[in-house]
Amino acid sequence: MNKAEKERLVNYRRWLYKAELNETKLTAYNCPQCLEKLRTTEAPEGEFWDTFSNCPFCGSLLFKVTNGGSVKVELITTIGSQNEK
Repeated sequence: MNKAEKERLVNYRRWLYKAELNETKLTAYNCPQCLEKLRTTEAPEGEFWDTFSNCPFCGSLLFKVTNGGSVKVELITTIGSQNEK
């Protein structure tokens, strides 16, 4: 693991620790590339939050849509592919 990878993981764990201390509502999902369990902030019911992010474990680029405690996530390379349903 190189320095940038370590820093990305440390930053994610620091963010997660602070979120838990602040009792932020979090929801879990898995990275579609490495299958590591990740957590993100829940969106209020009825709201959709979308964002691009990186997996702190493998560095994959992700597109994430959060609605309440539900998360849909895709590798950025699959967005707009012919196989989407």
